Amino acid sequence: MENQGTKLQGYISREDVAFSIVICLMFLSTLVFGGVQEYMRNLSFFLGGLSFFVLSGGRRVSLLILLFIPFLLMLLLQMLPLPFSLLSLLSDRRVEIATSLDNLIKSGQNFLTITYSPYITFKELLLHATGFFVALVLYKLLDRRRLIALLYFFIALAIFESLYGIYQFVLQYPGVLWEKVHFAGTARGTFINRNHFAGFLELTTFLTIAYMLSLGRWKEEFSFKNLISSEHMYKQMVLLFISATMVTALLLSMSRGGIVSFLGGLVFFVTLIAIKLRSYRHKKEGGVYEYVLLLLLSLVVIVMSWASIGYIQSRFMKAEEDAQSRISVWLDSIKGIKEHPLLGTGGGTFEYAYYMYKERNKESLIYEHAHNDYIEYAVETGLVGAFLFFLPFFLFLFLGIRKLISLNLRKSSLEFFSLLACITGIFSILVHSLVDFNLQIPANLYLAYALVGIGGAILHDRLALSHTSGG
Repeated sequence: MENQGTKLQGYISREDVAFSIVICLMFLSTLVFGGVQEYMRNLSFFLGGLSFFVLSGGRRVSLLILLFIPFLLMLLLQMLPLPFSLLSLLSDRRVEIATSLDNLIKSGQNFLTITYSPYITFKELLLHATGFFVALVLYKLLDRRRLIALLYFFIALAIFESLYGIYQFVLQYPGVLWEKVHFAGTARGTFINRNHFAGFLELTTFLTIAYMLSLGRWKEEFSFKNLISSEHMYKQMVLLFISATMVTALLLSMSRGGIVSFLGGLVFFVTLIAIKLRSYRHKKEGGVYEYVLLLLLSLVVIVMSWASIGYIQSRFMKAEEDAQSRISVWLDSIKGIKEHPLLGTGGGTFEYAYYMYKERNKESLIYEHAHNDYIEYAVETGLVGAFLFFLPFFLFLFLGIRKLISLNLRKSSLEFFSLLACITGIFSILVHSLVDFNLQIPANLYLAYALVGIGGAILHDRLALSHTSGG
């Protein structure tokens, strides 16, 4: 019995438990309406904190991952009661509103928080703390075996979401799971909003394509034949079909921002491959990168023929009409940024703060979000907070591209393509954030954090240093 217990302990380590908890977190948050319900956010925070507690220690953490902490501290600062004298230095408008209210209720209050709602900002802090736990845990424990397991997990989750989305489109099913929602007849998987379904696929489709490409014979001569003819040929064909299914589902979501962002990400993806392969190119090897480009662009053409071009065209024809309302929201929101320039109105408070500035937008709709992550974070956390939030993501893009150039593709094809998929996913979602709020949706936010954690581990050669070398 003792020997069996020792063997079991050898197979199941604390790292494996923490890794499994993170996978469970991302699975549940995605499957249950993108994790937008408060009970799901609380469960995700519990699981994220539990994974960090179970791991407790291990590798040193890079500065890239630690750069998420200042934004968490910013949210914490917004909840601290500050004297009016100090608060007036940070936000005159906040003091002005507080003073007028104080005159009305005669409370004589001398301390006030930066945020207009400490409770809502606290929930926002928990949301981002969960994402930070995901990035931190994946960075600290990732090895080659777990990387492959993660890729299989993301592929399985994405193909389920894609097939469910296609089912919704084909049968014109108006619901998501057991809920009836808007956007009937479009693919949206288990997400309430089709744009967030598209954002999820932007983050995961490139992981599938990257894993397919990593299975080629990159250790041999660079040729189109060796790219597809290998002992993994059948697996590559299955992954190609899965990738096409994912792209089809994304197109059937009718998300204009998602389609444009994905195509932009595809160009970004192919361009980085072309740049890398050009450095290996010799006259006798031919231009393999042209074949890769042809392969990926052909994939897009095929799936676009599957998806109804007429539906997609009709959506884009309405772009100018729909853009007017969003632009009016953005312009009204900018006034809020001007009045709370440094520290904002409080994390998660856009829905309430916006109506202090609603002038141009005459619609009676309730806008919970700005449909622009950059503007929304600037309203809620000020220019300082928005800078702190987006800095790690943009820095990851810069460092990731630089790392790709130096990676040896012949020896590290899995690491190269996995890192490429991570930075392409982040690039796509940052582009999509110009017209939507994917980084306000828990499932997509956690996944964005996860890609930085995975990419950060590859970036700092954590896979090479790992004791586990399976796969």
